[in-house]
Amino acid sequence: ILSKAQTIVQLAMMTSPQSALVNDVVDSLTAIGYTGELLDLAAVITAVKDGLASPNFCEVVMQLCEELKALNKMEESVSAPQGIDDQDTFNLEMKGFLQELQCPYSALTKSIDALSHQDNRLLLLNYLLSELQVARLLMEEENEDVSGAKDGTSTVKEHLCTILHCYGITTPPPSNTPPRKVLEKIIGKTKQALSQATEDHMSKPLISKPLSIDQWGNLERINDMLTREYSNRRAMLIMRAQLTGQSFGWSDRSKDNKLAQVLQKHHRLLTKDSPVSIARVLAARADFTTIEPASRGVVRQNTQSSINKVNTSVGLYLLYDFLFMKYSTCRTSVIR
Repeated sequence: ILSKAQTIVQLAMMTSPQSALVNDVVDSLTAIGYTGELLDLAAVITAVKDGLASPNFCEVVMQLCEELKALNKMEESVSAPQGIDDQDTFNLEMKGFLQELQCPYSALTKSIDALSHQDNRLLLLNYLLSELQVARLLMEEENEDVSGAKDGTSTVKEHLCTILHCYGITTPPPSNTPPRKVLEKIIGKTKQALSQATEDHMSKPLISKPLSIDQWGNLERINDMLTREYSNRRAMLIMRAQLTGQSFGWSDRSKDNKLAQVLQKHHRLLTKDSPVSIARVLAARADFTTIEPASRGVVRQNTQSSINKVNTSVGLYLLYDFLFMKYSTCRTSVIR
């Protein structure tokens, strides 16, 4: 109780900004994972008041400076003070350290004896803590960017190697081969294959004219809009298909719902995300806009049974394939 009363009195004697700084220091120490004795308001006030005579103050300041030096790769450093008699050396080194950090507080850098004032020592703690939190965040973002770039490069090389596999090249290139070299090899193999193919081996492309920057932007917006729309539709159809399969098991006579077991295997492969991308639209050929009616003999010969009824699992896939074709056709008409 006496300790709490002393803390209240000390906080009351401080100005409002000073009291807020003490709270900020405690919060920041907690945020960086500090587990020492300065997690209490009274301990912070005492440490700041004693300055270099306080082991806790010296310990925290040195920890902050050492980690900041490592994260920011700084040249200046601060030596651990050996006591109150070492104040001049500590103040001089701290001034150079803060100047390299480009400290915006002139009260901490304008003179060598700036840290002889209690308010400046409190400001120093708060500033070093905030700089350390920022330095840690920047380091995390830098590591994420490097990791993401490596993962992205690896994924690109995997796709390119898959293309090479289609050309019969099963031996992957060395791991240090840049993706550009792999792409050049693919282009060479593609030109060689095209030179050996007949003129009618492939129909004309659906999009034969180059797109401007504005058209690319419009295409991206149309793609996002249609993707959201058809993802909602696919989710609804998948749910309806699942409920229809489950309804066959509602009967008392259906103790062993074999149909549900069969459909469950197919439902695992179905996702609500649309697989149609801009790349597929750009790669589409002119004959892709021709849709075979579901009633035509070419289609019906694979769906009709002995009682002229569509098999349930096959019918579901035909329905999804039909919607995909409709989806691609709608995209093509919008682009045109």
